[in-house]
Amino acid sequence: MTTPNLNSVKHLSLDSIDELYKLTEQTKSLLQIVVNDGHDLEGFVSSQQVIIGTLWTALDLVAQIRHQIDLAQ
Repeated sequence: MTTPNLNSVKHLSLDSIDELYKLTEQTKSLLQIVVNDGHDLEGFVSSQQVIIGTLWTALDLVAQIRHQIDLAQ
């Protein structure tokens, strides 16, 4: 995975920035659910299927973020 050149994405529209912010917050929230489930409850109580589904959803959100960045380049 390559890191985008930040100079090439500095011309993002406000709508694109809002969309990126929304997607990153959703991703952060999903990952926090998994982290809290394991940390706060001293072990995972969710099923492995729920955890894997959450991680796949987070990966999808990251792909959407990358797509938004690619569109701005």
